[in-house]
Amino acid sequence: MKHYHDKTKPQLIEEIESLKNRIEELEQSEFKYKQAEQIIKANEIKLRNIIEHSSNLFYSHTPDHVLTYLSPQTREFFDCEPEEVRIRWNEFVTENPNNEIGLILTEKAIKTGKVQPSYELELVGKKGRKLWVEVNEAPVVEGEHTVAIVGALTDITERKQAEEALRESKERFRAVVDTANDAIITIDNRGNIVGWNNSAKVMFGYSGDEINGQSLSLIMPERYREDHRNGLRRVASGGVTKIIGKTVELAGLRKDGSEFPL
Repeated sequence: MKHYHDKTKPQLIEEIESLKNRIEELEQSEFKYKQAEQIIKANEIKLRNIIEHSSNLFYSHTPDHVLTYLSPQTREFFDCEPEEVRIRWNEFVTENPNNEIGLILTEKAIKTGKVQPSYELELVGKKGRKLWVEVNEAPVVEGEHTVAIVGALTDITERKQAEEALRESKERFRAVVDTANDAIITIDNRGNIVGWNNSAKVMFGYSGDEINGQSLSLIMPERYREDHRNGLRRVASGGVTKIIGKTVELAGLRKDGSEFPL
């Protein structure tokens, strides 16, 4: 065995330099490790802030639909703490028939391991309050098997309520229009007919299928048509209409070509 006192001075210096280099390498490695650790912690904080302060609810569940994670937004969505709802997520789903497509898409994601289109669900919280959510989710695949589903819920209850209110308003409007004794005709900004009630059908002789999409000039005598076109051009260029809000007496043109006063 060779002892240090057997080595020459240059050999000792060389070994000391090598040892110093090794120590420096270890110190640099430790510094880089700490740097990486700090970056990871900073990213974890950023991610946690995004999840905890988002308006969306984040979740994960097993292929058997058992929830394994729910973000703090559970309190706003389901009126309970995240720890209270480690159950099968489909227990939140109402009996609304529109939910069926969502259940099918989730099963397809689990079976195929592929992301499916977003979908809407009507859910019910712990206190019986119903809400609508948009679901965006993706499968977590290991090997050839889906081991989890992760996703986010966006509360769209207000939007769905607004859509329903609009639909009901349209239905009420249509009921009034269809039962009115007067002919009610709706046109678009190009002067084409887009609405035609039953009284208009009786008055002019055209069915809705025949007249929808046709120019309003079809039911006016030839002598009015140029003024009508000029009026449309004037309004399209920012001008003011001359007849809206006023009562005017004109003539209408029936399908059989006969005129009648309006």
